[in-house]
Amino acid sequence: MIKRIPVSALKVGMYITDLNNDWIPHNTQRRRGVIKKEDTIEKIRRMGVNYVYIDVSKGLDSQDSEPAHEVDRRNESALQHAGEQTPEIGRASCRERV
Repeated sequence: MIKRIPVSALKVGMYITDLNNDWIPHNTQRRRGVIKKEDTIEKIRRMGVNYVYIDVSKGLDSQDSEPAHEVDRRNESALQHAGEQTPEIGRASCRERV
């Protein structure tokens, strides 16, 4: 099962499936695998990553995890809600423009 965890919960022995950082260009093959050293966790923190996805069938689990399908469901719901909103467009008075 794939789960999302905060980087603060990462431990040696966990299997990362996605660093959740597609905005950083790098070799995609090195973004997954078992964490073998604390140094790896520190590098991930320094990259500014807040959450990662782990595969608990290939490595350790975490109490601070959330199933990926729940994250996807919540994100989809938020996007639906945002898409249903009507933008409020107001006109500024002459004084407000200056």
